[in-house]
Amino acid sequence: MSAPLSIDLFCKVVDNYGDIGVCWRLARQLASEHTIKLRLIVDDLAVFHKIDARIDPQKAQQDIADIKVLHWEEAVLAQHYTSAGDAVIEAFACALPDLVIEKMKQTQPVWIDFEYLTAEGWIEGCHARPSLHPSTGLMKSLFFPGFVTQSAGLIREAGLLVERDAFQSDLATQAAWRELAGLPAREEGILDVSLFCYPDLPLSRFDGVRVFVPEGVAPGLEGENISRFKFLPSRDYDRLLWTCDLNFVRGEDSWVRAIWAGKPFIWQIYKQEENAHLVKLQAFLDRYMKDLDPGVAESLAQIHAMWNEGGREGKIASRLWDSFLPLLPQLRSHARTWSGNLAGSDDCATSLIRFIRAQKN
Repeated sequence: MSAPLSIDLFCKVVDNYGDIGVCWRLARQLASEHTIKLRLIVDDLAVFHKIDARIDPQKAQQDIADIKVLHWEEAVLAQHYTSAGDAVIEAFACALPDLVIEKMKQTQPVWIDFEYLTAEGWIEGCHARPSLHPSTGLMKSLFFPGFVTQSAGLIREAGLLVERDAFQSDLATQAAWRELAGLPAREEGILDVSLFCYPDLPLSRFDGVRVFVPEGVAPGLEGENISRFKFLPSRDYDRLLWTCDLNFVRGEDSWVRAIWAGKPFIWQIYKQEENAHLVKLQAFLDRYMKDLDPGVAESLAQIHAMWNEGGREGKIASRLWDSFLPLLPQLRSHARTWSGNLAGSDDCATSLIRFIRAQKN
């Protein structure tokens, strides 16, 4: 049996909850399913606390779920970061402190830049290929989550889809969870929609549905069909996606969880300069819509264009919305099939551990 690995995972909170959301899910899975000795070094504990109330924003060092959490501060690292782990992972190209680089030079750990998820084909030639880092003399590898076998796959905990299916097939369990979460009970003939979006809300009216919105999101959105709830920890956010008929998601973490929910979803991608994000959006839609009926695919593409490009508010947006809702049954079947097919590939944590062990050997 292989000896347990030690991994240091560094995370800078750049985009509200997405960066730490991804890192926390990955860290927990590595620790619980692969018995990794894991340190998670995070620069914003206050945001971290929002997705897991066990995190104390005032503590420089704490142990949560068999994971050692360090506050990313120079004084804290000087005191507690005495040696590098077997692998050092910088999430989303966050620059490692000089102190950490110096410790890495002493032990030569596996150094990984864990990148953002993309469906673009070019990652296949870059994923998991070590190269010499010019200024440090250390080997470093780009590691890309993705939707193809030449990528790391997606973060997916063992038994996730089994747990999802059990929850979705048990109306009593869903009703009990909704009550605890402060959400209204399901009603016959009513479509429930979860909404997690960036501040530039492209659609101001959601006719024909009930909309569940976390506190602080889309603050100007009002109406009798709008239900506000307290920000949910990541485990309960999964259940929100599982119990809704349609999910609006943003960034990366909520997008991946919407995929695993097996329900229709609309993805708001993080904006980039020169509209580079729209290329990434189209790359995903090309993969996702490949086997959809052409008419359904066109409607889904138009809704995504409205949601991400803007400029289609008013009558055009309302018309797109009204024509989209009747397609949800077909999109539901497609979403469930698509998530099931993805689950046939290795998950990201498994791919990561396999790569680290191969480099160590």
